Amino acid sequence: MAFKLIDRRTQSRALAALCALLAAAGAASAQTYQKPYIKVSPFVVAHKISEPILLIHGEADNNTGTFPIQSERMYQALRGHGATVRYVTLPLEAHGYAARETTEHVLWEMINWFDKHVKNAPPRRPGAETER
Repeated sequence: MAFKLIDRRTQSRALAALCALLAAAGAASAQTYQKPYIKVSPFVVAHKISEPILLIHGEADNNTGTFPIQSERMYQALRGHGATVRYVTLPLEAHGYAARETTEHVLWEMINWFDKHVKNAPPRRPGAETER
């Protein structure tokens, strides 16, 4: 399966990030697992994402499949393509948020996001939902 990103530099960064993540996860060979990961990687379609996105990630996330660097890189990819995106990091939180303050913060971020980008969003152009 061939894939395209907006430019070769972005493609090279995405592949380098993928290889680094695979190596950190202990993969025997990044090249062995490269094609399946690229097939499902959101980096490959970052340039097609036009809906506003809120990314929230715990800074201490130790889940091997969801390191914070993935959210950081996705944020940069989306931002680089002009998408509306907000990236919130949660200090001292792992994959599941535990602190009451964190839960309140996440709810506050989500409510504000929905108020701005859903409830009070400008009308969509006809047929926009099929442009993916």
